[in-house]
Amino acid sequence: MTRSLPRLAPWLVLAAAVAAHLSLLVVRQSASIVSGDEGTFLAMAESLALDGDLVFGEADLERVEAQSRPGRRAVILQTTDRIAYSKPALYPFLAAPWYLLGRELGLVLFNALALAGALVLAYRFLRRIDDRPTRAAWVLVTFAGTGVLLSYAVWTMSDSLQASMTLAGLVLCLAVTRQGRGETDGLERFLDSRWAPLAGSLLLGAVVAMRYPNGVIAVAPLAALALARRPGRAVVVAIGLAASLALGVGLNQWLGGATVPYKTLRATFNAASGYPVGPQAAEIAGHWRVAEATQRTGLEPIDWEPAVSAYGTAYFLIGRHTGLLLYFPAALILAVAALRRRDAVGWVLLAAVLGMTAFYLGWMPRNFFGGATFLGNRYFIAGYAALLLAPRRLPGWKSLLAVWVVSLAALVSALVSAARNPGLEEPSQSHAYAGVFRWLPYESIAPSLDGRRDRYWSDELVRFVDPYARVEQHGFRLTVGAPAAELFISSGREHRWVRFLVQADRPGVEVVYRDWRRRQVAALETDGEGGSWGLVEVEAAPPLRRHPFWWDPATPIGAWTMRLSLRGPEGATAELRYLGPYRLVPKFYAAEAVEVDLPVTGRAGERVGHPVRIRNKGWRPWSSEDSIPIHLGYRLVSLEDDAGSARRSGPLTAIGRVEPGGELATELAVRWPRRPGRYRMVVDLAIAGRMWFESWEGGPVAVVEVEVGPGTAESAAATGGSEAPPW
Repeated sequence: MTRSLPRLAPWLVLAAAVAAHLSLLVVRQSASIVSGDEGTFLAMAESLALDGDLVFGEADLERVEAQSRPGRRAVILQTTDRIAYSKPALYPFLAAPWYLLGRELGLVLFNALALAGALVLAYRFLRRIDDRPTRAAWVLVTFAGTGVLLSYAVWTMSDSLQASMTLAGLVLCLAVTRQGRGETDGLERFLDSRWAPLAGSLLLGAVVAMRYPNGVIAVAPLAALALARRPGRAVVVAIGLAASLALGVGLNQWLGGATVPYKTLRATFNAASGYPVGPQAAEIAGHWRVAEATQRTGLEPIDWEPAVSAYGTAYFLIGRHTGLLLYFPAALILAVAALRRRDAVGWVLLAAVLGMTAFYLGWMPRNFFGGATFLGNRYFIAGYAALLLAPRRLPGWKSLLAVWVVSLAALVSALVSAARNPGLEEPSQSHAYAGVFRWLPYESIAPSLDGRRDRYWSDELVRFVDPYARVEQHGFRLTVGAPAAELFISSGREHRWVRFLVQADRPGVEVVYRDWRRRQVAALETDGEGGSWGLVEVEAAPPLRRHPFWWDPATPIGAWTMRLSLRGPEGATAELRYLGPYRLVPKFYAAEAVEVDLPVTGRAGERVGHPVRIRNKGWRPWSSEDSIPIHLGYRLVSLEDDAGSARRSGPLTAIGRVEPGGELATELAVRWPRRPGRYRMVVDLAIAGRMWFESWEGGPVAVVEVEVGPGTAESAAATGGSEAPPW
């Protein structure tokens, strides 16, 4: 028993890794979420299982509309001679019987069994490199148990199957290049037979049919076998690859109507857009036209952007959402192990992985990770499988231990993030809200990442990359005690200063700002109404990144990542409005009265309206719906009671958009105080309900003295005796 424990240890660790991934699945409730292309693949397997085709018809429409989960109702469709699902057909074709067996759980079982079979073959391959069973087992378990490979098995898409087929296909094609040192059973004899490379090439051709850039990995055995002086087997592999790819392409044409789904006219449809089948089809015909105008299909040439590719390479290695460091940590030690010893087969595999990576980073550097919804870098998963077979000598114990330490830190961080955010929407990137993930750079070249919220304020992109700010139309809210909210800002202007207009619901609140260089704290002023407010100006660090962005590829744009939180009374909240780099100078906001019909008398407690016309003499437009809102308002000052001489604000009046030079024509809503007397009425415009134009050069819009007489019974009843100011 004592002797068998070391041999069992790696497999027990693998079982623990599986349990840990399942626990994360339960904590995050990921099993109830359908993300990204998963809805399309599920619908395709369902359609093949129940209808025998991939045409999107009335039965498909009924099934999709009956789904309760939003992700399950989103499908990607293409139009050719028919309307069909627009993804490669091989995965749903193979998964359809498993769907009949257990629906979505059947697809997970299919993925798991395929991965298990590939790992068995890979273990036999590693035993040919190192005849120590325990060392080979630990390398295999480290490859499978660290990072996100196991997580892909529960994601009902083709990615897990691609990894399994690539791993199994490469083993079958290349086993003959490694001398057998282990068992001599039937499986070992098959690996040495001439049938193995044929079977492997059929698997690799299928992988290419599912994602065409995988072809760089699939052709690697041709060069490896040629260098190993196995030309006959290389020919067999070439024939098998071509035949399998032709079958996959033919399957696309037969079931979907197009050999390459990505080259068709395709669009995403969901409950909001409707579906192009049934009585609503004519109403949403324009959806295809929009897709045709905006989509970029296939492999058209692009203008290479070195800056974007350089940043993409950095993110590929250490990015928060895509970096190999956390998502495929074993890849790095496997690559180093392959480089440390000269071996033609290993170097061919390394070159293939490098070539595939270069394709993504050079050809599509803004999307090399596989769209907005993914688990790490899903386009790299075939390359990860190839790296396991590249070393001629297996990595040492210290390297394996380092991988497990990194992976454990990532897993704990993901669990903490899930536990910290109960009840929040769970996008595929929610694991990156805590721990070591927050130390890594945010992928600023990505046009979209699942879970983010975008706003265009002050003519800049402001992206909230975590759920710790409650984002509204023109501002956002923070809460004392909540984690710092992270903002990603893209701008073509210099940001020596970053400014926020802040209104808190309690006194004693401070705003804490942090970027990659410094931490700053700004205290708010008590506003006299039970809260606090202030114009927070913090000195921003230089942009950590500067490169072209998706909306203007020709212009380098600065990228700032900053974190904001509150300190103060527990549970206090504050609303923040982003002002950009602008300092609020007097020329921004100035007004001139054109016609202001102000009263000289009023009745206590009465509500009235008075017409006004005011010209915008400043540089910026006015609007109550802007990120820097402007309202029309007034203040009253009692001229009789020193104790009540402080200015009291009346209700604010919302206004529409008024461009510089334009005029505001509206009615000023006035509510007279309940206490009769003489008052000075100051009519002005307010910035965010706090800062009056009077504070700028030029003074208020208008000033008049008003005699407020006793109110009538009707006016007292209208106010309910409580709404009007008592003084």
